[in-house]
Parts: sequence; structure tokens; C-alpha cells
Amino acid sequence: MTHTAFITGATSGFGRACARRFAAAGWNLVLSGRRSERLAELATELEPLCRVQTLTLDVRDTAAVQAAVAA
Repeated sequence: MTHTAFITGATSGFGRACARRFAAAGWNLVLSGRRSERLAELATELEPLCRVQTLTLDVRDTAAVQAAVAA
């Protein structure tokens, strides 16, 4: 069974560290954050380890989060 983690705030700090830890454990990732260039950089780093999908959004925008998840 493949697991997938949805990580908010993945562009820095705790979120970025979690993304690296889950990728090392073989989890697929959906990474979100406000800085698209940092998301792209992290995705490039982690793609050899797992599947990565990025979403540039602010989790304070409920409508944007709902639309991203629905898509």
C-alpha cells in the first residue's frame, strides 16, 4: 500500500523537514506553500525518492484549498 502525505507550509521550516522525512520513508507527497519557486526546488530534490505534486496556495484561503483538493 502506498501512502500519501499532504503537507502545508512545505517551503520552509517544519513543513520542509516533514516533506524530506516522509519522502525518505517512501511516501508520495502533495506539498503546498505560498512560494512556488521554493516548492519547485523541493519537488526537484525529492522526486528521485517519491511522487511529488505541488500546490501554490495559502492555507488561510479556504476556497483555494477546497478547489485545490477537489482538482
